[in-house]
Amino acid sequence: MLQVMRFSFIHTADWQIGKQFGGLDARLAGRLEEARLDVIDRIAAVAEQYGARHVLVAGDVYDAPDLKERTLRQPLTRMAQHAGLTWVLLPGNHDTAGPGSIWSRVHRLSPAGNIVIADSAVAMEIAPGVALLPAPLTAKATLRDPTAWMDEAVTDSARLRIGLAHGAVHGFGSEGECSVPIDAGRVQRARLDYLALGDWHGMKEIGPRCWYSGTPEPDNFANSPKGHVLAIALEYSGGAAGAARITVTPEATGHYTWARLERDIRSEADIRALDREVAALGETSNRLLIRLRLAGALPLDALEALQLYRADLDARVQHLDWDDAGVAVSGAFDPAEIAALAGGDTDLGAVISRLAAMARDSGDTTAASGSAAGVVSPEVARTALVRLLQLVREAGGPA
Repeated sequence: MLQVMRFSFIHTADWQIGKQFGGLDARLAGRLEEARLDVIDRIAAVAEQYGARHVLVAGDVYDAPDLKERTLRQPLTRMAQHAGLTWVLLPGNHDTAGPGSIWSRVHRLSPAGNIVIADSAVAMEIAPGVALLPAPLTAKATLRDPTAWMDEAVTDSARLRIGLAHGAVHGFGSEGECSVPIDAGRVQRARLDYLALGDWHGMKEIGPRCWYSGTPEPDNFANSPKGHVLAIALEYSGGAAGAARITVTPEATGHYTWARLERDIRSEADIRALDREVAALGETSNRLLIRLRLAGALPLDALEALQLYRADLDARVQHLDWDDAGVAVSGAFDPAEIAALAGGDTDLGAVISRLAAMARDSGDTTAASGSAAGVVSPEVARTALVRLLQLVREAGGPA
């Protein structure tokens, strides 16, 4: 009777070690770079949790081909510290293979014996009865499917066939950046028990035996807000290759969460609802990077509340990218209301009235009636109006 064969491994990709975060505060950028190294330890912890002895990295271990030697060594040192794991690294479009490539430099560093660089398209046995078919990239873009060779790959002694590739599967809305086509039918034609893909930074299932793991540590607002790896368990109990029973389990590994929200704001109740939504992200505030795009219209008192919320949120989270240019001032001020806001000061009342009119305008308005001295956008006028009223209150005015 054939003994059941089980093989577990971790599927990850797109570490982008050495990625720069030039648009962010330098201190935050440093923390984000360090998180991309720390996630290697968290991946090792997931492997231990599932009893896996192998980690397959489906491309873009490094972010660029010309990194400093220190940056090259850092992930190698982390992986070497987890000697019970075999780390298989596939060249992707950011770190292509070939003579003079970044991988030639890595080879010269003599990485630890538990680190395997899969820079040749040849079958390799990574465990008894388990064949790995890697598809390393040697160019950032190609019209040729790098997985095509897998169809004819001979693995007579293997009961399990696992593909490892980096590119875009056509017909599945892949939002990756790599101009490398991968045939969605490769799993069936190459008799693969699993095809581990990289390039798309968000986790995505292409089919039961074909997944993008996504990046384990997010690096932008465009993809999944959280980082993951996939714990894969294969169980072979006989029959042809490509028929093993499979279990795919996503595991969260990201330290930081990058959240993107677009909301329509019409009242203070909407502001409170927005705050509840931010809280529901379920992360410690100092691990949140948030991009907010707001639209709508608010009365002046609610607009002030929105600006107070912005200041509070900015102090709580790791990074806030806030855009409320689409929020207009709603309603109209009658003369009595303006007089009350200005405390009877006629000149101040005139300024408030003018700013309110400009803040409600759908287009640019001249800074002074009948003057071409300058152009003020509604959002600038709105900000000035809110700040003016705050100053009036701070000065002890009746507003």
